[in-house]
Amino acid sequence: MELRAAHAAERDEVLDLLALWYGDRGFFARYNLNDPRFCDELCLVAREGGRLIATAQIFDRRIRLDGHAVAAGALGSVFTHPDYRGRGVGSALISLALATMEREGFEVSLLFSDRLNFYGRFGWRSVPRIISIVSPLPRGRLASSLALRRFERGRDLAQVSQIYDQYSGRFNTAVVREPSYWLGNLAFAGNPDEFFVVAANEKSPTARLGWGDAEVTQNLFSLISSKDAMFWTADRF
Repeated sequence: MELRAAHAAERDEVLDLLALWYGDRGFFARYNLNDPRFCDELCLVAREGGRLIATAQIFDRRIRLDGHAVAAGALGSVFTHPDYRGRGVGSALISLALATMEREGFEVSLLFSDRLNFYGRFGWRSVPRIISIVSPLPRGRLASSLALRRFERGRDLAQVSQIYDQYSGRFNTAVVREPSYWLGNLAFAGNPDEFFVVAANEKSPTARLGWGDAEVTQNLFSLISSKDAMFWTADRF
């Protein structure tokens, strides 16, 4: 079995493999195309008999920790072809990912998974994740000086980015979003037909409310949820 970083010529093979996950090849393709920090060296593959059988990707991010921007490797797109499971292929790729993150200078790693025992064997540990539910706002309760409108990149992005930095910058693990990250994120986040909403006064947006369809937007309802979060630190070496 061959374990290594992917070659650019293998991108389609990687996407074809990931499409077996839940049938949405385009979801993964949008990340590869629009993530400004995507590089083949951080996309890891396993091959056997000329066949690509597993993959894992390190997403290059900067996150806030105790007021500092820290290099973080977000592990994702970990997938092994069903015919090759139970043979240690995934474990071998995870070990390669750890060695790669250490070599590339990542200080921490984050991932989201419900396989806590599996990833715990490699040094990640689970951390609490708060799930917040925002109840619908009764009609007529929105301040008269505010209006809801659909987000427009040219008009709103600079001010939404500033709001994000002022608010989320106070929290540990919040992603540092430079302009190129914002532009990429607007292209690869979620589903192609989703949109963003802002609450604005006459001159500037005051909040980025979230994702959703027309019903979600109309009712001002946002549900934020995730699987268990796991955290890995460089001091494990």
